[in-house]
Amino acid sequence: MDDAAIVSASDDSGVSVWGVASLIDNQLQHELPVPYCNLPDHTLPVLDIVCGSGLFPDCRLVTCSQDHSIWDLSTPSHPLIGTFTFPYAIHTATMDRAQRVIFAASAAGNVHRINLFKSDESHRGMEAVTGDSRSSEAEISVGQPITSICISFTSTHLLVGTTSGAILVYDLESHQLLRSIATHKDKGLAVVYLQCMLKPIDHDTREKDPIPLRPVVPFQRTRDLKARETHQVMVMIPPRVEEPYTNSDSDSLFAGQAYFLNPQSQTRRGASGSNVRVTELEEEVAQLRAALGQAKGINDSMWETMVNTLLPKSNPTPNESTGADYMAVDSSPAGRKRARKTN
Repeated sequence: MDDAAIVSASDDSGVSVWGVASLIDNQLQHELPVPYCNLPDHTLPVLDIVCGSGLFPDCRLVTCSQDHSIWDLSTPSHPLIGTFTFPYAIHTATMDRAQRVIFAASAAGNVHRINLFKSDESHRGMEAVTGDSRSSEAEISVGQPITSICISFTSTHLLVGTTSGAILVYDLESHQLLRSIATHKDKGLAVVYLQCMLKPIDHDTREKDPIPLRPVVPFQRTRDLKARETHQVMVMIPPRVEEPYTNSDSDSLFAGQAYFLNPQSQTRRGASGSNVRVTELEEEVAQLRAALGQAKGINDSMWETMVNTLLPKSNPTPNESTGADYMAVDSSPAGRKRARKTN
């Protein structure tokens, strides 16, 4: 697992899964711990538990019991995936990281292999194995009591620990004995736990290939005169491609250059530009005059309308006795001035 849970088993054949987060929670220190789940119970005490790969709670468990059975369990829904029985009790077991095979060992020194997948009836795919009650023969016979067993990190070797202190290394597929490690042999020390890990880079501190120390000497401008004399610098010169000569392109280019460099052409270009500007100004003056005449006509019509509306068209003769005011208005359309008021 990912160190997020603890799996416990007891002699009462019970298996429980505990969450580490709930066990170390300070707010729950004064309360009785409650397991995450309780797995199905065996009929006799549980001897060994194997945790598969995966993140909690999505992981698989393998339990061994004195009732001669091995159970394959899954923690998410707590089902019993498969049951495997043997003619004797299995004391220890191990499962590869891909969760494809289980190796079970007994105290008598026999190792059994359990394949969790097999070919289907059409032999075109694989299907899961749910159990096997037939007594199978031992794949490996050690000849002495086995106390621990594990699979290497790369799933290529099977390591078996015995009561005599020897560690036996077998090939996982051919079941051939490859090596025997007898460090604790004949000392009365049994190998009760085995675990494989990747070898660190700095695990071996012995000096095998020392790095030679190069002396520091004064620098020189030239260390080898002969090599300097024989040294040649090779430079690849690309071939020169001659472009075809065209007289028409050069003539047009020179004609354009002469046009821009000739002062007479510049004078002609300036005169043509002035004529265009004069034409534009004349058109603008004509437009302004037309707008002015239109505005003047509107003003005159407004004035005539106001005069005809406020003053009578035929004014009576002024009476000298009454002293009335008289204003003479020019009724002719060409008249533009108003008469002064007279007493």
